[in-house]
Amino acid sequence: MTIWKITIPVQSIGSTLLPVGSKPIRVAEQHGEMQLWFTVPDTRATLDDITYIILGTGQIMPEEYVETMTYVGSAELGIFVWRLYLENRYTK
Repeated sequence: MTIWKITIPVQSIGSTLLPVGSKPIRVAEQHGEMQLWFTVPDTRATLDDITYIILGTGQIMPEEYVETMTYVGSAELGIFVWRLYLENRYTK
């Protein structure tokens, strides 16, 4: 097992590639950008396209994602605090 980090662009809804079996462990600001750290049990695992949502304070989760996304963490970027949600299959 190892730990990897990726930059998550602050946009409403996006996707990124993560190795199958990865689990999020931390979300934070680094160098003015949102970062996601996650464990990777097998570095040779197939990459999987995973959807994420970023919401600011007071923003509402789109209804079609309420049951399928899980809060992972927050990052403070300047005067804004952003919350990162990932698909449930990567948080259970």
